[in-house]
Amino acid sequence: MTSPLAINCPIDDILGSLWAYGQRYGLPERPAQRQGLVATLCQLRARAMSVTVSTHQLELWIQQVLAQFESMAVMQTVVDAAQDRLAQRAYQWQTALEQQVRHTLNAYVQRYAPDLTVEMIQDVVVAAIPLLDYGTITKAEVHGLVDQLAETFDVQMPLRSTHNPVYIELAATLATVLRQNPLEEAVKQTVTAYVSAVIPRITRIGADLIANALSAILNNQVNFGIDVNVHLVDRQLLIQQVSFKLNTMEQSPIPSKSAEQMAAELHQAVADFLRDRDHSQDLSDPLAGLISEDGLSISSPWTSTRTQVSPETASSEPVAPDTSVTDVTELPPAQP
Repeated sequence: MTSPLAINCPIDDILGSLWAYGQRYGLPERPAQRQGLVATLCQLRARAMSVTVSTHQLELWIQQVLAQFESMAVMQTVVDAAQDRLAQRAYQWQTALEQQVRHTLNAYVQRYAPDLTVEMIQDVVVAAIPLLDYGTITKAEVHGLVDQLAETFDVQMPLRSTHNPVYIELAATLATVLRQNPLEEAVKQTVTAYVSAVIPRITRIGADLIANALSAILNNQVNFGIDVNVHLVDRQLLIQQVSFKLNTMEQSPIPSKSAEQMAAELHQAVADFLRDRDHSQDLSDPLAGLISEDGLSISSPWTSTRTQVSPETASSEPVAPDTSVTDVTELPPAQP
């Protein structure tokens, strides 16, 4: 994959696929849903081109495609076979994801949140998406899905009971995630404060930084008014949620005074650790440890439990769906 430098938008191909999508399935009328669809088409087209599109570039592509499409909406467009296939793949991918989230939401409402309101759907859906292990997804696609479910999921209608064990388990995990919200918010604030003060140019926040912030908060939880026995059930789930919301959703909560203080203490602790490490270890020793972009990884490739990803093989394209919706993910079809 090429690096995400300046890449011209293949606007004609994406426009053709968008037109084909409209002819086959109809286009969503709501802006958020239409932007989500265009984001999926852009991601799939970039993958076919073997290029990685940065978040900023993707937003520019979406704006270009939508602006051009509005000006040609009343005109007939010639669509080739490749553009039509891309439209079908986008439909399969979006439909499969929407079904998985909808059935997870259905099971969650039945068992844990019978009083869920439309206003609460956004937070629940955003929390559910990382649990599906669905590959790369963009902020625009998430917003489109949230908007779709907020529009179509009837929280007042009696729901059929869900017996599929996969969705029952996902609903239980989702309930755990949402119970950890107070601690999750404290971690997001602390990480945001740390990044702003120490590494403002970082492009991606690593799990190591999030884990260290969580540990610091747990050691000083009284400052945040958090009862760890209530709010920390699953450490890895919390780290996954914070990573998704800070990296993919680009949330930037305003840090509280406690979070700013914790970030300063975390910075000092990291600096002390790195100083001691440099003085006590031979840095030519391959077992000395890897330092990640956020400066907090201390594990070596021989001992680390984290997957080491080569920059040459890393990519941010969406997982391309197969010809059938059920092949997109390991989750089984919904069986209410």
